[in-house]
Amino acid sequence: MGVEGLVYSNISSRFVRDANTNLVLLTIQQKKLISRSEIAKLTNLSYPTVSTIIKTLMDEGFVSESHVGEFVGGRKPMLIKFNPKARVIIGVDLSTSVSQAVLADLDGKFISEIITGGELGTEIDLSRNIKDVIERLQETTGFDWQKVVGIGVSYRGSIDIPNRLYYGPGKKEPLKLQDELEEYFDVPIVMEHNYNLAMLAEYTYGIAQGVDNSVFINVGSGISAGIMISGQIYHGFLGNAGEFGHIMVDSQGDICPECGRRGCLETFVSISNIIIHARKCGLEITQMDNKLQELKYIADLARKNEPVARSCFNRTAHYLSIGIIDIVNLLNPELVILGGQVIWVYPEIVKIITEEVMNESLLYSRKNLRIESANQIKQTFLMGAIALIQEQIYLPHNISIQYSTSGS
Repeated sequence: MGVEGLVYSNISSRFVRDANTNLVLLTIQQKKLISRSEIAKLTNLSYPTVSTIIKTLMDEGFVSESHVGEFVGGRKPMLIKFNPKARVIIGVDLSTSVSQAVLADLDGKFISEIITGGELGTEIDLSRNIKDVIERLQETTGFDWQKVVGIGVSYRGSIDIPNRLYYGPGKKEPLKLQDELEEYFDVPIVMEHNYNLAMLAEYTYGIAQGVDNSVFINVGSGISAGIMISGQIYHGFLGNAGEFGHIMVDSQGDICPECGRRGCLETFVSISNIIIHARKCGLEITQMDNKLQELKYIADLARKNEPVARSCFNRTAHYLSIGIIDIVNLLNPELVILGGQVIWVYPEIVKIITEEVMNESLLYSRKNLRIESANQIKQTFLMGAIALIQEQIYLPHNISIQYSTSGS
């Protein structure tokens, strides 16, 4: 299939020029090595237009001439090669105990990564830690700020996208982090929920490539869902769709300390609540440095067929399945991806969940459904932050490329 040319009406010549440039650049990036005539054929742009755009891209360092191709009409065409190191992207992931930053090229390949400590609470804390981790990354790598396309930030908390406001976990006062950081670094900043970035990472680099209707379930200290509908992340009205942990799975369950309702999914399947339940059932767990180590201990016992440990993960699988069945029946996704620390520690749970969901969801909602564990478990949020900048900033306009049925 060929990439079909874009049709414009009543729009500026600058937009058309940028759109055509994006189309050519994206084609070269996807093909890696391609001739001018092939680009013209795939994009339905004229050869002179393609040549002019390529000259501009070469001047800016995005592409270069490379290996000579096969003979075409007695001449050997010079092929065009994409240069992923022409610019760099910064991704930042925030958590309650550490901040991580990564420098990546335009293909999303990590160049360098750094981790710093620091509790994240007030706006001052968040701002300082983000600045600190990025500045340490700059000191380590010596990257040129002029080549930074943008900074993507994976964020935990609530977001008001239209007003560019952010609320830290459990906080009621909004933070104006995006505006402050853009002024400080003088580059575009995009902030997004971590679970949406996990979905975007799998869609861009992982098992959800080409799957336009999918859901990423993040199971860790909290429970959330990144939802992809028709190839776009679904944000809802203000940007807070995906609070999967607060659907009710048992009306007689414990009161959720975050929202005040009874029986939220999170009160059954988060890391802390799995450990609490295991102790209530008589499993002796020595106090360790962090909850993740304690969860790993329970998982190791479950693999050794310790009955209480196994029942804890079976219970976790059951309650997760209740919630996932609702998602399958409501959204009819093609793919459900299970990720987060609980899945990482005990991947055996995926099979248990799959069996229950496939048995209990509606027949035509589960038809051809796949349930799989995440590919990018350890660096999902950072990879999503990079993909976010690629999608929203790297190409000046978010152009929907249509494919023609003619051509090859």
